[in-house]
Amino acid sequence: MTVALAKLQEALANKELTAYLMGENDYKFVDLWAETPTDLGAVFISGFNEYVRIDKQKKDELQVQLHRALNELLQTPVGTWWVISVVYSYLFGYQKDALQFEIDVDSLTDPINNNLQVHKDKLRGNKDWVGWRFTGGLLDDVIFMINQINSCTNTKKLKMPD
Repeated sequence: MTVALAKLQEALANKELTAYLMGENDYKFVDLWAETPTDLGAVFISGFNEYVRIDKQKKDELQVQLHRALNELLQTPVGTWWVISVVYSYLFGYQKDALQFEIDVDSLTDPINNNLQVHKDKLRGNKDWVGWRFTGGLLDDVIFMINQINSCTNTKKLKMPD
């Protein structure tokens, strides 16, 4: 059993999937040089994929819990940026059929759009994580990812912040 899988099982049992996704507490998978809250490769491949591989019956349960956790993250500015990062990584970070779990991107589109409007001012100029690389902080990273998501996928379109 991988460490990521053991921690995922713990997070699910403790109803802490949001913390698992953000790399909080003991759920962090990252090296010293990373500019993200956690390593999505470990979360996606060693966590979610292994969880579904071991018991295919749990795929639907994971999707429901994942959807709930992503919606919880949308309540904060950094969480909104991270949800968009998770969606971006899910859509573009892996070879076709590499991921054995699903994120219902279309069902997240409206909540992302709504919360992005709410949090845009706090993302603008936020230099946390990769934000230091962009003049407009995390908001510019969000705009970059939205442009990519909207131009390369068949999902519902995300709206640019006003």
